[in-house]
Amino acid sequence: MKQKNYISEVIGRFFKEKHAVGTTVKVQRWLVEEAYKSEKEAALYELWENAGSPVNRRTLRALDQVKAELGMRVNSRGLLLKIASVVAFVLLLTGGIYYLSHFENAVRYATPNGEIRMIDLPDGSKVWMNAGSAVSYKNNGRVRTVKLSGEAFFRVAPDTLKPFTVETGTIIAEVLGTEFNIEDYPDSPRTAATLNTGRIRIRLPGDRDAVYVLDPGRQLVYRPSSGIEIQPVQADEIKSWKDGNLLFREASFEEIVHKMERRFNLKITVRHAGSHNDRYTVKFVNGETLEQMMDVLQLTVGDFTYETSANR
Repeated sequence: MKQKNYISEVIGRFFKEKHAVGTTVKVQRWLVEEAYKSEKEAALYELWENAGSPVNRRTLRALDQVKAELGMRVNSRGLLLKIASVVAFVLLLTGGIYYLSHFENAVRYATPNGEIRMIDLPDGSKVWMNAGSAVSYKNNGRVRTVKLSGEAFFRVAPDTLKPFTVETGTIIAEVLGTEFNIEDYPDSPRTAATLNTGRIRIRLPGDRDAVYVLDPGRQLVYRPSSGIEIQPVQADEIKSWKDGNLLFREASFEEIVHKMERRFNLKITVRHAGSHNDRYTVKFVNGETLEQMMDVLQLTVGDFTYETSANR
């Protein structure tokens, strides 16, 4: 009983605060280990019940990601679905890295909020990782597989004998050697894949018959509410985030603020009268401060006030 109470207290404290990506991954790995399995499951169920677990678009999207990782059919029911629902809830609370922890014998990388990082994969490919992202890489001798949570720009080393696959839980991208950008944060209603050079094939885990082929300068956007849309874009602008820029096209005010929180590793609390349902296109260049960006938004969006606080 004492051990059960201790585990419940540890899990409860973990979910009350935000943590660095490395800490989050370690705790998630501990959660799925066999030791004290029943005690940890009981604590997670208690957390689920106490939170009320409102089912919304984010929850359903996270659940789809977890079910795809566990190999569950879309119409799975019963206890397994309940467990997956709890896992989806955990995924939302911890930044969406859970499914990477099941990728055995893989090389893992992570970037916390407020940082951008370039890494070299073992096969010679280069990956630029945006703030709050995690990447896991595995080469089984036949296929090079990357699992991504967040956003990354890939420059893939050509190897015609070993295709390169990126899985996000929402989309699967298959390439041989090319440059492309994928954005898929678990707390965002939008997934986007943009091709710079070469060619890329994209499919959804739940619909393996539908394959979408992108040419350079094209972007695939997936939203659960509206499905797939493919459109022409300035691909070099899309990847400009890796140089420290922030580009928004037809983005909501909420989406803009949320990306700023991730970029500056701050909590931004906005107060304004009325609702901001419009879409905005704006670009901020490397070196601009948060205050300068918010000044521009106040002129663009309208009158509002804001406060910032440190993420704990």
